[in-house]
Amino acid sequence: MKQSRDNSSKLKEQTDGAREKLVRAAIYELLSRRQKGEDVDLEQFQSDRAELMPELSKAIASALRTYRHVLDAKRAWDDASTNTPVTQSESRSLPAIQGYLIRRELGSGGQGTVFEAVHEPTGRIVAVKILTGISKNAVARFDREARTLAILSHPGLLAILDRGVTREGTYYLTVEYVEGVDLDEWINRLTRGKASERTLVTLFLKVASALGAAHSQGIVHRDLKPSNIRVDGLGNPRIIDFGMARLVEQDEEDRRLTATRDVVGSVNWLSPEQVSGNVHKVGPTSDVHAIGVMMYHAFTSTFPFAADGSIIKILREICEKRPNNPSSIPGPFGKCSPILATVLMKCLNKEPSSRYPDASALASELEAYLAGKLHLSPKNQQRNWTIGVTIGSLVLYFTWFYIRHSAIEPIQVIQLPTFTNSVGMTFVQAPSGAFKMGSPYFEAGHRDDEQPHVVNITHPFWIGQTEVTQAEYRQVTGSLPAGVQATPGDFPVDHVSLKDAEAFCLRLHDLDGRDYRLPTEAEWEYACRAGTSGAFSTSPTLLPQVAWFAGNSGGALHAVGKRQPNSWGLYDMHGNVAELTADLYIPYLGTSPQSDPVHTIGETSFVVRGGSAKDFSEDCRSARRISILPKAETDGIGFRVVAIIHSSLH
Repeated sequence: MKQSRDNSSKLKEQTDGAREKLVRAAIYELLSRRQKGEDVDLEQFQSDRAELMPELSKAIASALRTYRHVLDAKRAWDDASTNTPVTQSESRSLPAIQGYLIRRELGSGGQGTVFEAVHEPTGRIVAVKILTGISKNAVARFDREARTLAILSHPGLLAILDRGVTREGTYYLTVEYVEGVDLDEWINRLTRGKASERTLVTLFLKVASALGAAHSQGIVHRDLKPSNIRVDGLGNPRIIDFGMARLVEQDEEDRRLTATRDVVGSVNWLSPEQVSGNVHKVGPTSDVHAIGVMMYHAFTSTFPFAADGSIIKILREICEKRPNNPSSIPGPFGKCSPILATVLMKCLNKEPSSRYPDASALASELEAYLAGKLHLSPKNQQRNWTIGVTIGSLVLYFTWFYIRHSAIEPIQVIQLPTFTNSVGMTFVQAPSGAFKMGSPYFEAGHRDDEQPHVVNITHPFWIGQTEVTQAEYRQVTGSLPAGVQATPGDFPVDHVSLKDAEAFCLRLHDLDGRDYRLPTEAEWEYACRAGTSGAFSTSPTLLPQVAWFAGNSGGALHAVGKRQPNSWGLYDMHGNVAELTADLYIPYLGTSPQSDPVHTIGETSFVVRGGSAKDFSEDCRSARRISILPKAETDGIGFRVVAIIHSSLH
């Protein structure tokens, strides 16, 4: 037996030694290729050598730090030896920022140049924007972009990560890097034909929803165009470059930065009020106009106004020309439907007050269109531009009013047993049973970690009727988590880490005498589905009745229990806040039947289920799952609890 252990130990040492040699060889290859001037894609380099991870990743981070120090030293020696200063072009091609390895230039604009970079301490790929102007106005705009990004929070908007000054003394800010293509390129890759219309409308719905979140913070983009929208491989857009953004309520700073007759933005996507330089009329409706121009161009391959010729001609047409109705123009995806055409024409109205008041209102209209609830009669579209837009606006308004205020179709709720604990939290007894967990490959939004498989829930369990509210959390723990915006009423608590949720359960036990825990991932989906098998616990067209999500929430949380419950009487399973579960995240759930599964072995992150008020509809599906680190305290993530009921306490 001892000899067997010795042989096993020797074999392991030999294997480890061979692995270390392979890692060293890979590092040598990487540095050699970089020294030859080759732009090596680090992600692809590591992916091609997955069998050497994670050792290779750690070795690369260490090697690149050393390599950078060597390059800096060589550069300093060359400068000192030749007494030749580094030229501006050389500085721009490879700016020096402590802690970042600049990889390549991504693009350049009027305000600055954007580079792809690696944040060396973490290995994260980021985008670094470096200011090119040196005037006071340029610096002020750059500083304001950083402050603007810092207060924005939405999946469709970039998050700022860092800011500072380069070694050359220029200003920079660092944001998330979006792997994807510009909007125009993404549209060009779409399959030609009518079937792509829905995909295209969904994309612009996401753009409008993200921009609506900025409008809700009082921020206007003012330079919305295809090159400022990046679309990733999953079809999710991200709005970038808030360098021209300003607050809706114009302050003294904006008056200094923008003269009354200045034209701010890119010409083809400007609104009439921007062209005329009337900054007092520039607001959220100006961004709505820009979305209208992009949608018009996407569906017709033409601009609603002249896109070439003299600048005077272009600006005059933007202010004066009536666009041709897009439903009359054959486009790459077929003719635009008359209903959608009316929406576009409202976006393009010359008068800001006749457009949608902000991007969230446009998002709601597009959501209704996709759900088949937007019914506008073509006979209301008069040939006269002013009359046509006025009547179209009235029809849109009354359609919107009807959708929002018509009688809500009730969901049949099964009367399951309930109880209320001493804190006032109500629980519903979910029955035992079997269901199909996960989603089919053809479900919109399906991901590879949602393989369908049968799960048996062998015992009934008591699950919170609503998400834990701020009032309940404060009553149990004495305070709210850091970062929570205290709100009157029964709003769900968010910014909750896994440790916070577990501590809440322990404290609730001390107060109430019962045991409490987070639901398992399987229990959560079983309760969310409530006997259904589709993407949602109701028809997709009725999702606004049961969930607060990006299509109807305005990007903000709402009081629990204000939407309809599912068939088991549970509220907000599909939205408001995404919810923590007890399971460690594993990317492959398997396809075999399971009974009462709970994953205690997996990655270091935990599973979060359901969507939040800022998520799009496909992110609120019953099967949707994401992962989060135990200590993370994230906007829009909360929890509900399961009560362990003993006969003596019930």
